[in-house]
Amino acid sequence: DKGELVRDPTFPDLPHPGEAYEIIHGKKPSGVEWEAFKAFLISGFPAQKLVLLPKGTPKPIVEAYREAVRKMRQDPEYKAKIASALGGYDQVTDGAAEKLMQVGITISNEAREWVRDYLAKNYNQRF
Repeated sequence: DKGELVRDPTFPDLPHPGEAYEIIHGKKPSGVEWEAFKAFLISGFPAQKLVLLPKGTPKPIVEAYREAVRKMRQDPEYKAKIASALGGYDQVTDGAAEKLMQVGITISNEAREWVRDYLAKNYNQRF
C-alpha cells in the first residue's frame, strides 16, 4: 500500500530483492540503477494485471469498477479459490492499485537514460 517492496506471500521466508541486495552488499540499494530496477520489477510483476480505464472515464464508472473488485474480494467463492488460483496473491484496488501503478510507471529522466545506455551497451539497442 505504500509502494515499498514486501516479501512474496508464496515464499515468505525468502528475502525480497532489496533485502537480498542488502544481505549481499551490506547496505540498502539506492541510486538510478535501483530506481530503474524497482520500476521494472513492479510494473512487470505486482502491477502487470491492473484494470485500467481510459483517461477521463467518469468517476461513477471508475467507482463501479472499484466496487466490483471490493465485492469480489469479499465473495465466499472467490475467497475459497483465490489461493489455488493466484498462489496466495491478492487483487488490489483503490489506493494500493494506484500506488502500484505510479511506482511502476514513474522513473526519473536520469534512470531512463541509464536504462537506455545499459541496453545500448549490452544489447546493441538503438533509440
